[in-house]
Order: sequence, then C-alpha cells, then structure tokens
Amino acid sequence: MPEPLPPIDYSSRDWVSLRADLINAKRQRMPEWTSESPNDFGIVLIELFAYMGDMLSFYADRVANEAFLDTAVLRSSVYSLARMLDYRPTGLASAKTRLQFTTPDAAGLVTIPAGTQVQTIADPGESPIVFETDAEITIIGGGGTHVGEVDATQGVTIANEILGNSNGQLYQRFPIFRSPVVEGTIAITVTETATPLQWVFYEHLIEAGPNDPAFTTITDEGGITWIEFGDDVNGRVPLSGAVIQASYRIADGSRGNVGVGTLTQLTVPVVVDGNSQPIQTVTNITAGAGGADPESLASIRQNAPRSLTAVNRAVTTEDYASLSRRVMGVGKAQAVSTGPNAVTVRLAPINAPGGTAPANVKTAVLNYLEPRKMIGTTVTIGDPDYVEVDIDAEIHVLPTYRRETVRQAVVRSLNAIFEYSSVDFGKRISLSRVYRAINETEGVDYGVVRMLGAPGVPDTADDVPMTNSQIPVVGTITVAPENTTGGII
Repeated sequence: MPEPLPPIDYSSRDWVSLRADLINAKRQRMPEWTSESPNDFGIVLIELFAYMGDMLSFYADRVANEAFLDTAVLRSSVYSLARMLDYRPTGLASAKTRLQFTTPDAAGLVTIPAGTQVQTIADPGESPIVFETDAEITIIGGGGTHVGEVDATQGVTIANEILGNSNGQLYQRFPIFRSPVVEGTIAITVTETATPLQWVFYEHLIEAGPNDPAFTTITDEGGITWIEFGDDVNGRVPLSGAVIQASYRIADGSRGNVGVGTLTQLTVPVVVDGNSQPIQTVTNITAGAGGADPESLASIRQNAPRSLTAVNRAVTTEDYASLSRRVMGVGKAQAVSTGPNAVTVRLAPINAPGGTAPANVKTAVLNYLEPRKMIGTTVTIGDPDYVEVDIDAEIHVLPTYRRETVRQAVVRSLNAIFEYSSVDFGKRISLSRVYRAINETEGVDYGVVRMLGAPGVPDTADDVPMTNSQIPVVGTITVAPENTTGGII
C-alpha cells in the first residue's frame, strides 16, 4: 500500500513555509530525489515557486484589506469605498486674513481692485503664499500717509478655463486642469448658443430635475477635481458641441494660516485704467485663519459610515452633527436639543486643538443645514467648551535605561493622549488610560499617578468626565525629575 500523501497546510503563506511544504511533498512523491542542495536545479524551482506563492498570498491579503474602510491603505480604495457610502470627503479650505495698505504723502486717489494679489517672501525651494483681496477699496490721499483695510482670501483665482466641448452623452466628466481646487469656488459656464449660461452646483445630482442646468464635482484620490453632468433625468445633458468653461480658486490649505505681518509683497504692481497705483506698504494685520487641507484618510474612515445615519436629512441630533462634519473646515461636531424645535451645534475646526471654527465655516454649516433640517427648527452654532486636564505622575525606570530619556518619553506619551485625533466631545480622560500611556512607554518599570484632574477640581487621581459640550485638552503635564527614580543617571 502506498503511503498516503500529507494533508495540504493551507496556513502556509510565506516563503519559508511554502518551501518546507514543497520539500516535504518532494520527499513523499519522489523519494529517489535525495539532493536538497541549493545548487540543485529542482530545489531552485521549488524556491521560485515558494517565492511566487509568497507574493500571491501578499497580494491576496492586500486585496482583501482594500475592500474595507478600516483596513484599506490605498487612497484610491478609501475614496471608492466612501463613494459607495455616498460620502463626499471634505475638500480644501482657504484661509482668511485682513490686509492693510498705505499710500505715500499726497498720493491722491488710490484704487486697489478686488483680486489684487499679495504674497509672502518665499523661503528657498518653496513657493510664496498668495492672498487675493475680496473687494475693491479706495484710499484718499492728500497730506500724510493714508491707510486702507480690506479682507483677503488665500489662493489664486483661475477664470474662464475651457475644459472641453460636450459630446451630448450622458454622465459626461471633465477634469479641471489645475489643483488643488477649493471646494465651493467652482463656477461652470456652458455656452450652447450665443449666450453663455451659468450652471448650478448640486452636491448630489439626484436632487436635480431633468431640465435643471446642474453639475456636481468629484475629487479623486490624486487630488484632481472632475466636473460631472447629468443624464436628462437628474440634471440635463449639455447640448453636443457646447463649450464648457470653469472658474475656480486654487489654494494651499493649512499653509495659508500665516502669521501676522508676513504678507508684505505685491505679486505684480497695481494698475488701474493704465495708471500705476502708488502703494507704499502692504501687510496683514491679522493672522491667516480657516485654511485646511483635504480630509485625511483616517477622518474619511471615521466619518463615511456616520454619513449613513443622516442620509442627507437632519432629524435626530446625531443627524445634525453628522451633516455638519461634511462641511469644509469642520473637524468635530456635537449637536444637542436646547428646547422644542431648537438645536445647538458645537463645532471644532480641523486639526486645531483648543481652537474655534472661523465665522465663514459657521456660516457654511448653517447654510448647509438649512435645506436639510426639519421645518420650524432653529439651529444655533456654538463653540466647544475646552477643559484643560492636568496630570502629575512619578515613575520608576528600569536599570538599563537612561532616566532622563525615559522621563521625557513619558511626558510625550501623556501629551499624546490629548492629540486631536484622540479626543472628542464628551470623551472622558480615564485613569486607566493614563496608566497605560505611562506603563507602555519603553524603559518604564512602573508609574504612579499622583494627580489627574481639571482646574478647580480638588487634586485627586480619578477619571475626568466630560459633558456633551466639552472637549479635553492638555493642561499641565508634570513628571518631575525628583519624582523619577531608577535607571541610569
């Protein structure tokens, strides 16, 4: 009776295991093949097959991982899964500031048009950060230096860029040539006859009727923004041959949050009706605020499933919070009912621990919620109540580790508890979490939390709870050298 073949081990997925299985199979099926030298041509083939199996197993795992939001790592996969959930990742947001222009003595009437560009002095290897004035101002001179102020928005406006011609087909898409595009700044003009027509942006084309001149936008994983038209059921199709034009703004996101006094150069001299305008100085008297980068993959993974709870309508308080998170510049949102038909939505800006949302972001949230809220409901926008949490701890260091190095690492670990991605409305800071941060730090033998609390609370080592309107932020972290023992001094 021939010996039965060994069962197949389906858990073998790496090169070493696959090679061992193939060697065992060789010994069972071909006992006369005794050589297992790496120089044997048959062993070379076995190792090549094991290598191929290792790669195929890796790709199979990656394909499986890319099918789920929690495990996908490719930006294209995360964006595709978000689209399946009908979730639009928040896009780029422009920073705002206020500029101050001065004109020299006896300069007369000086006009500074809307769209005048002012920029920073660029560091070597970097491009300058450009702001454009939001409105025209006039400075009247006549003895002494005169001053004018105007609001400005970060970025550069691209006007009347031709995207292409309609072919009359359904679901046409046209890429915008420059990026990154600030969401909400795109204006589309379609010239079907002699008169250009301004088309209307819809977040979802399903909201448009068959005769509505509607378009929507999609930003892909490469940061390219596409214009998409309808199908004559949800948004009409542009006539064949129609010219598609786009005006929009490109910006630098969070780079636009510049400091006071950094915008000091005109990009080009200001000329009005052929006359150069005598501008003496320009600077920004407020820091840039509100600039934000496109939504991160981690944020998309968290917010995309939440969008299903609202389905584009605000009924419950969680619906109001979920919809608010879709607005550019909003990082965290919490909604509470403050009375019959009254909801207060508290907003925290993106990646700004301890900060408050700019006025333009709050206005955008109100405008976004208006057509989605229940009739008769009053929505109020508020700021978070930030609660500083203090920690005082002592640690004992393992004998083979340098004491001061471990002490500083513990301080960093405790500060990491309050990182932007780790905190939220109503999320308590627990004593066990603090102990875990200390004891998981390399080189720590053990730690003792002497105090965990908020200002105004008696010094105790206990959990720090938060109300729905509160977000914890780091207060005073104390791991004093005199309370650090052991290790190498």
